[in-house]
Order: sequence, then structure tokens, then C-alpha cells
Amino acid sequence: MSNEIKLLQHKGGKKSDGSYGTLRITKDELILSHGENQIHLSSQGLVLSHQSTRVELTGSVQIQAEDLQHNQKSVGASHKHGGVKMGPSTTSSPL
Repeated sequence: MSNEIKLLQHKGGKKSDGSYGTLRITKDELILSHGENQIHLSSQGLVLSHQSTRVELTGSVQIQAEDLQHNQKSVGASHKHGGVKMGPSTTSSPL
């Protein structure tokens, strides 16, 4: 059994059909969508999406994004470290 509810009481951009978003509930999942945003909750985990950014909490954490920041420092795939030297030395903190 699937139920889909069009959300009409949300303050935000209205879709062309007059609704503001959707809430889909089945026995296996709950999906809340609004524009390019989605929250998908199931027994497999939680997925948060906004445009091309995606965070998956499914036993491990998977993040798909242009950049990943922690305490205003980039720790994403393209981050750099200072103090890099040849050999077994450690580096300084991410720049």
C-alpha cells in the first residue's frame, strides 16, 4: 500500500500543480520531497539529497559533494596539507 500526500501548507516555492512538495509513505519507506530536496528513510538507512549533493547513512557514511568541510577546513577529495616531505614524516593539518 502506498500513500502520497501533496503538502500544501509549507511556506516556500509552489510547484506548477499548486503543491509545495510530496510525502510518500509505504510499508518500506518514507520519502519527503520538495523541489530539489529529498529525505529518504527506510530500513536500509537515511539519504539526504539537495541538487547534486547527497549524504547516505547506511551502515557507513557516503558523501557526494563538491567539497566537504569540518570546522571551516576542507577535508574533501581535493584538500591539501602543508609541510609535506619525502619519507615517513607526518604532514601538518589540512589547509
